Amino acid sequence: MFRNDAFVPAGSFSDAVEFPPDDVDECVECSTPMSAEAFALRVRGPSMEPEFRAGEILVVDPNRQYESGDFVIAKNGDDETTFKQYHRDGDRHFLTPINSDWGKPMDMTGKDWRVIGRVVEKTKKY
Repeated sequence: MFRNDAFVPAGSFSDAVEFPPDDVDECVECSTPMSAEAFALRVRGPSMEPEFRAGEILVVDPNRQYESGDFVIAKNGDDETTFKQYHRDGDRHFLTPINSDWGKPMDMTGKDWRVIGRVVEKTKKY
C-alpha cells in the first residue's frame, strides 16, 4: 500500500508521517512475498545515492528480520525517521548513508531508536 505523499528522508532524522492502513492512494506490486503490514514510502534526499534516488519507492516489511548490511527505516525517540543501511559491530549499532558525500555513520549505540522495517524492494513510478 502506498500514499503518494508518504516519504522517508534519506538524510538526517526528520518528522515521521503516519497514515491509517486504509488511507492509501495506490498499491505497489511486489515480486517479493510480504506480510500484511508491509507498506511503501518514497525516498526523499541524497544520502542513499546512487543506489536509491529521490522519488524511488521503497517497499518496507516491518515483520522481516534484519541484520547487519540490510537497508532499514529507523525511528528515533522523537518519532523522526530516516532511511539508512544498518550495521552492527559487536555491541555497537550504526545507521550508515551509502553516499560518501553525506557524512559518517550515525552511532546509535545507547540511543533511543528502533528499526521499524526492513526495505525488501524498490521501484520507480513515473
